[in-house]
Amino acid sequence: MNKRRYWPVIFLLFSLLIISCSGRDDPRNVVKEFVGAIISNDSTAIESMVNWEGMIKSRLEEMSPEDSSRSLIYYKAEFFNSLIDSGNRRLYYLNSQIVVGKGKITDDRAEVELSFIGKDTGIQNYTKVGLLKSPDGWKIIYLY
Repeated sequence: MNKRRYWPVIFLLFSLLIISCSGRDDPRNVVKEFVGAIISNDSTAIESMVNWEGMIKSRLEEMSPEDSSRSLIYYKAEFFNSLIDSGNRRLYYLNSQIVVGKGKITDDRAEVELSFIGKDTGIQNYTKVGLLKSPDGWKIIYLY
């Protein structure tokens, strides 16, 4: 009889485990969590959801030779600071209605549509977030 009492508890714990682990398998959920972390100024969560090496390398390729000579450490700090406190990217997120759109997975990479609609202007900006699959789940490697 005592064993029957524990089955609902075991089932509940198993269900919670499945639900909590499933979010990292869906790139859209990672992007939603990331947007939430930026808005709530959760620097620890932001730090853990980004593959900084991948993000920085993709950004340096887009820059001019003069800019790409900056050190990776400096650029990481600069980009990270734009996502927290009164950083320009965070303020942009706070002043926008954000819509996470469709996601597309190709092997170990994914892209998720992300739209920003200005709260005051109504102007919409559309971009895609790039993600890379890692042992810890999906990590962001490109962000507008």
